[in-house]
Amino acid sequence: MAGVCRKYSISRSAFDKWIQKFKGMSSSEAKRLKVLEDENLRLKRLLAEKELEIQVLRDIVKKLLTLQGNHLKLLIEESLSFVYL
Repeated sequence: MAGVCRKYSISRSAFDKWIQKFKGMSSSEAKRLKVLEDENLRLKRLLAEKELEIQVLRDIVKKLLTLQGNHLKLLIEESLSFVYL
């Protein structure tokens, strides 16, 4: 085992974690896990991006509301209420 770690320049603890994660899996299962992990990461990034967009829109609405009169404020709040969900 030490030879394998030395050959691929990885630590023993990294090797042990890899063994723990993938033991009992077939090659196709390990590949599928990798695909799912990549997809999960992509979706997490997409979600973070959308949450940032929503926050920017909320900030814009708040800024507009402070600059406009009460009548326009109510109109904007009613029409953009979905942003605050």
